[in-house]
Order: sequence, then C-alpha cells, then structure tokens
Amino acid sequence: MLSYPKNEKGEVIGEPYLYDVRVCPMCHAEGIKTVATKAVNDFLGEFKAKKGIDLTENVIVKYDFADELSVVSCDNMVKWIVTNVGRQKKVKRLKVRKYIHISENRFSSDEAREKYLKILHDIEEAEILIFDSLADFTANQAEKALTPLLSASDNCSIIILTIPESDERLEQLPARLKFKLNNAQVMNFSSTGHQR
Repeated sequence: MLSYPKNEKGEVIGEPYLYDVRVCPMCHAEGIKTVATKAVNDFLGEFKAKKGIDLTENVIVKYDFADELSVVSCDNMVKWIVTNVGRQKKVKRLKVRKYIHISENRFSSDEAREKYLKILHDIEEAEILIFDSLADFTANQAEKALTPLLSASDNCSIIILTIPESDERLEQLPARLKFKLNNAQVMNFSSTGHQR
C-alpha cells in the first residue's frame, strides 16, 4: 500500500512510500476493513431453485383472500419479483383496477392521457408482466382489463394472479391468451397446503 508522509496539519510532505499491511494472526484481521464488491445475483435462478418456477415462462399464481397467509405470501412474492428480478429484466406490475380507472379517464386531461400512454408503453416494453389480478374487474370491464395482456410482446412472460372466485375466468380468456397460457406453470399459495 502507498502511504503519504504528512505534517501536523495533515498536509502531504514528501514522496509516497510503500509499506506492507501487517495483521495479527490472533485477531484474524479484526480491525481491517475490506472493500467487498457485491456480486450481481441471478435472481431468476434463485427463484427457480427455491420455488421450482421459471419466471421466463408464463405462470398462474393461485391464492385465496380467505387465507391471510396466502395473501401475504403472494404480495411478498410480487414485491420481491418487482424489486429484485426488476434489476435484471423489465418487470411491470399491472394493477387492474388502477389500469381500468386510468383507461376510462384517459380523455379527461393531457396528464391522464400521458399516464395511460406511459402504462401502455411499459406493458409493451416489459419482459415480465404481472397481471394483478383476474378478480379485480367486473364482467362488463373484461374486455378493457384483458387488453394489456394482448398488447404484451410475444417474448414477454405473463404472471397472472387469481383467486378461487375468478378461476373460471381463465377459461373465458380470448383464444390467443388461452393458447399462450396453455402450458403455463401453476403456483399455489395456501397455508393449509390445499392445491386448486
């Protein structure tokens, strides 16, 4: 290491010189601070190893509002995907109620129109789209709610959240979406271990 000779005021005087850092073998370098660089984690691989689910493929996540632990686990998983996997891939979480509200009011002002266009752009650019959830719209709003799934790019993997009351909507999806989700992985969240 290089050291610079300094006077009482802390000003550098003279040429730098090399010296070896000596560490006491008894204290195991306790006082030395090392600069550790944090490696970029492979969050997709970590998720696949822990849950057995590949996030680069389509996923249907089944949880239940009646089971509080199921809801908390699902929310935590979605937050983890957005924050961690979002560092590696473009992840967009689409909250359906908010999307429907913005799409219905997109002509009310320029700001609302910009919000709507930004959401559409984010959906088209997304590599992973989290559709939160199939239960968050009425039968009359189905066409508006499912439009973003149709505008997602072909290489975008879709994660659809669903509860027991909205499971039949999986069968009512447009043919293109049904075909895309035909071989989707299914992930169940249940505190009792119940599978749907």
